Amino acid sequence: MPTAREKLLVAATAAHLERAEAHADRLLETQRVQQARVARSFIDTFDCEADVVVADMAILRHDGDNPVNIRARWVENKPSGHIHHWELDGTCPTCGKRAWSQPINDLADLGEMLAYFIPNNDHDHQLHGVGEQQPTKEQQIAQLLDQLHVLLHS
Repeated sequence: MPTAREKLLVAATAAHLERAEAHADRLLETQRVQQARVARSFIDTFDCEADVVVADMAILRHDGDNPVNIRARWVENKPSGHIHHWELDGTCPTCGKRAWSQPINDLADLGEMLAYFIPNNDHDHQLHGVGEQQPTKEQQIAQLLDQLHVLLHS
């Protein structure tokens, strides 16, 4: 015969599993709604359907091996969750690293980013070789001061 403690542990575990399952169901529904919102906004903005919508990303497959990844950026602190703008996944022409583009608000913006990719302002150029960290501002200032010192004393 189970003790009161064992009954309590079984009931608590069952309640926990029930709550976790309900949370997972709510999360799946939220993701489904978000994906539908992204798909609808993509159609409204670009007048075509994305081949795949995953989370906040709409993917167009062109040329087979070169998919175009476009992500939605959401307006912060808005309960409606309207899409603020889109960004294109691309390669920074300066450092060669993967980056997201400047904001895209319409089909012409998308064409411009496809022709002349410009990274967004959050992109941190990695110009110092593979695996190397970009120097901090303090390190850059110290390097400039060292160079200035050498120039003044040569």
